[in-house]
Amino acid sequence: QNIGGREIPIEKAINFRDTIRLSPHMTDMTAARVQLFPLFESESGFTSLEFPQELFSIKERMEFINAAENRIDEEKSALFTQALLEADFAFPSKNTAGNTNPRKPYDFGYFALDSKDEIYHIYQAKSLPVVKNTGIKLSDNGAVFIIVRENPNIPYYGLLCYNGEVYQILKDGYKLLKLNLNSYNPYRQGFIFMLDPMHIIVKTSDEAGESINVATLEGELVKEHYTAYERSIYAAAVYDAVFPFILKNNPYKYGEYIYFSLSAKYRIAFIVCAVLAVFYAVFYKKRVGRFTAGFAMEELLIILGGVYAVSAIFLLDGLKTKKGC
Repeated sequence: QNIGGREIPIEKAINFRDTIRLSPHMTDMTAARVQLFPLFESESGFTSLEFPQELFSIKERMEFINAAENRIDEEKSALFTQALLEADFAFPSKNTAGNTNPRKPYDFGYFALDSKDEIYHIYQAKSLPVVKNTGIKLSDNGAVFIIVRENPNIPYYGLLCYNGEVYQILKDGYKLLKLNLNSYNPYRQGFIFMLDPMHIIVKTSDEAGESINVATLEGELVKEHYTAYERSIYAAAVYDAVFPFILKNNPYKYGEYIYFSLSAKYRIAFIVCAVLAVFYAVFYKKRVGRFTAGFAMEELLIILGGVYAVSAIFLLDGLKTKKGC
């Protein structure tokens, strides 16, 4: 097929594509609920990958835990730890990244960041460890995230982000190809990476707007565009000024719980809360005629909770009135 003056085989049009979506809570590799990973056999000889009995972690050493028997496999732990030491891996490890899903065409293994901020490639072949220093040396800030993509049709092992920049880790000698980004804060912005036979498209977004960059497969910028979210900014500013804190659920997939987060404009929000407390005092005096013992506690709750507290007080008062009737 001829697309834009370029001949693109149908097989490439079908297979040469990829999409990676990341939200801020996903970009910290250490935020996994349990830092235990399965190490697949990369040369098993079977048509599909089998989930191993052992799970590993890399801290002061590479340690394997037999999940079925809940015991440490000392022999395998010593074997892989020695292989890492012989490759000059410096313990303790800072981060480990890989694809833990067995439904993939092959196993690439894991990237591990050692204490010298060097990235190593670790995998298992015929039950033996294979450790390679990729030659990628990071700054002291270290990697924010590494996403591994086991796809034989694309030219990279995955994406690496650190210091606000994102790179493809190429299969050609672990070389890094920098993506075109205007600015990117992985802890605050969403990120989408798209690959097709002709272009690399990168989108970053936050409450202010979204930025889209289109580049060639070699990384040369072709087009860029920014769209501001004017209504969203206004709504967010009003919301942050009215509500002093926000109730959120844990953004990770497992182990959800509710927690509090101060709003971006919490100082202004608490001033609004104080004004609400004054209006409530006037309303309370007109309704009751005097300040009772519980009034001070209600005022404190309104100063701390603002609209949340006012809503709760009126709701409880309505329930009491209904019950009294």
